[in-house]
Amino acid sequence: MTSKLCTAGLLPCLALLLAGCAGDRFEYTPVGEMQEGPGMFTGESGEAIFSLRREPGAGTAGDSDPPGDYSEFLEYQAFRDWKDNNANSDEHREFQLWREWREQRTAR
Repeated sequence: MTSKLCTAGLLPCLALLLAGCAGDRFEYTPVGEMQEGPGMFTGESGEAIFSLRREPGAGTAGDSDPPGDYSEFLEYQAFRDWKDNNANSDEHREFQLWREWREQRTAR
């Protein structure tokens, strides 16, 4: 009975261990060295790219306005004004009490 249990537990663990490596070699690159290929600010050939232009066809079909347009700014400004005006409301105080209660509860 014990050998069956040992075999039944050992075989799946061994299979997972071998499948996790998948037989591929891992090439370690030290942190201070440059890695091959394009990076966050470099193109395919290694030159620095600091452009905010979009490539043709890079956006989705619904992308009519670029991010950060004026209507988005107006919405954010309206939200900020609403937040400032409601900072001392009963609902806001109740929310702050709930946050304090939650922090005390998780601190235990």
